[in-house]
Amino acid sequence: MDLEITLKKEDFKRFKKCLKIAWTLASRDNLKTVQDWVTAQKISVFFDLQDNINNAKVDESTFFDDNNDDDTKGLFTPHLYDLALETYWPADETTSNDDVRKLPDDVKIDFYPGETIADGNEVGQRAREYFMRNHNYFNLEHYSKKIAFAKTTAVLADPNYDVYFEPSFVYNNCITKCDILQKLPDGTYHLIEVKASTGRKYAKDTQMYVDKEIKDEYGYDVAYQYYVLTGAGLTISRVSLMLLNSEYSRVGDIDDDQLFMFQDLYKLPTKTLPPFSLLEFCQQMMTGQFAKRVVNNCLITNDLALVKSYFMQPATEIFPLFSNEQCFNGKGDRYGYCQHITSYLPTHHSVFELTRGMEKKTLLKYQENIDLLKDIVLPFAFHQSARQKTPVLFSEKQQRQILAVQDNAPVLNPQKISEIKQVLSQYQYPLYMYDFETMKAAVPRFDYSYSYQQIPFQYSVHIIKDSNFDYQDETTMTHYAFLADGEGDPRLALIEHLVTDLFSAGLGVYVAYYKSFECKVLAELINYLAILINQTRNEETIVIYQDWQQKLRIIRNKTIDLIDFFQDFMIYKKEFYGSTSIKKIQPAFDNQFTYQVLKVQKGDMASEIFRRCAENNISLPIWNKFFRSEMLKYCNRDTLAMVVIYQHIVRLMTPLKKIEGGKKDAKI
Repeated sequence: MDLEITLKKEDFKRFKKCLKIAWTLASRDNLKTVQDWVTAQKISVFFDLQDNINNAKVDESTFFDDNNDDDTKGLFTPHLYDLALETYWPADETTSNDDVRKLPDDVKIDFYPGETIADGNEVGQRAREYFMRNHNYFNLEHYSKKIAFAKTTAVLADPNYDVYFEPSFVYNNCITKCDILQKLPDGTYHLIEVKASTGRKYAKDTQMYVDKEIKDEYGYDVAYQYYVLTGAGLTISRVSLMLLNSEYSRVGDIDDDQLFMFQDLYKLPTKTLPPFSLLEFCQQMMTGQFAKRVVNNCLITNDLALVKSYFMQPATEIFPLFSNEQCFNGKGDRYGYCQHITSYLPTHHSVFELTRGMEKKTLLKYQENIDLLKDIVLPFAFHQSARQKTPVLFSEKQQRQILAVQDNAPVLNPQKISEIKQVLSQYQYPLYMYDFETMKAAVPRFDYSYSYQQIPFQYSVHIIKDSNFDYQDETTMTHYAFLADGEGDPRLALIEHLVTDLFSAGLGVYVAYYKSFECKVLAELINYLAILINQTRNEETIVIYQDWQQKLRIIRNKTIDLIDFFQDFMIYKKEFYGSTSIKKIQPAFDNQFTYQVLKVQKGDMASEIFRRCAENNISLPIWNKFFRSEMLKYCNRDTLAMVVIYQHIVRLMTPLKKIEGGKKDAKI
């Protein structure tokens, strides 16, 4: 077997999205080559260029630079364990023997692969345990590649086993590991792919849970495995995805029968078409006899041959592919253009920074030959091609962005002044600027929670009592914060503090940024209290919980959204870079308050850190010593950023009020 062109299922799945992505992530060497091309400004990449060995959001080393502790000052190490060791046992002549330099029992830190991989690992283990209860199984997970294929062949021939975990197969220079393979009584096999994804969704129209459509990438995943396994001589009679059940709410120990669901359908039935199974999809990828339900596919053998031909080429010959307009696999957007990698474009104000409308971006780049927003002359008419069924037009929002880059758009849209005033009129003092941080996990961590539920563990609130506030002087405001300790379910303690802090200045107006998130968290806290009320017979506790419920309802019902000022870019600066993210908008108004100075800079970083603490991956001493204060700084910055934005909006609108006031006086 030629190892240089051996393919994995990840290579095939990435290829079905874009060959450029597949080549980039096929090896560490390829990844480094593409990173060098980006650094040298030869190409621009619009997907995550990361080494997937570790997708953790947190670079642990950043937490230990320039700290004020004498025993760690100036120390820089990427390994948290080493830092903890040095903190608690500073090396000197008397402790030169590493055998005596032990961490205290309560100081714990482990490698963490990131939430996505951690979820996948945990779901995979629970899926194995699901089958371990009633089957004779053999786990091939830890066998090296050198012996895994032969060991799999031997175990499959052993009549003592009927379920196999992580069996390895090779066929035609393609290798794969299956999550779970089950031998059926008739000698055929059931191929089971475990995904840390939910298989059902809540339909608001029917107020019921319904099965989700299978993602195309999941179909390609099992189709590749089907190709290798059948090529290796197995007969596959059933193909399933083993998914998480969105309807399952944990109570006590995890119930694996309720946690999981099996999905055999690739396309769900419609009024005019019958269901279409994963097995049928796999078979049609092999034969090319595709049903009407399958589009934009070709023989898997042709796909794999094409991937191999490109993977065999040296980087110098591959480079021209990366600036080409195509994805080289028949995909791309509906016009056939690549959205993922282009010839070099500047970091800001290129056509790929245009807000929304990926197809417009690629049309500008490849059809109109325009790279920069400043070069678009409005009004603009896209050239009509045979692939465009309807004319392509810029939205009002996109036109505002283009004009702003060209310095031809005022910050306040003159046509939207009345709408801005209407939004501003909602801001009656006291104002509570509040924000939650939440954690989620594939397998529910706490009672009365479900897969990937956003569990709040932290909040910050800045309270503005009157117009005499200044974000540069925090004494002109009141600030409260709460951060759970990571020991147990944080919700009840958070609720108790929240209903106190968010009524401390009396009933007011509550302000969130992207309020649908905060309002959903509040609604689920209200439901959580309802469950607790039904579980207790203590009248005093019931009264307290009902009072908390009522206050949470008030907060939710009186919450307004700061992002409303930026709908349709009513208020817009070119430094927003086509985004309405608070991380872009706040620095555009005052770059002294940039998030870049913080060690925790994004919500997903905060979520991962707290989850590690809750799972005892970071011990309490390490949490308190290095992480807690940084977590508080981040959440506090989010609500202070809201104050910054609001104050600048008030300043922008003040001249208009003075003009209006002058007009009224003149009439008098």
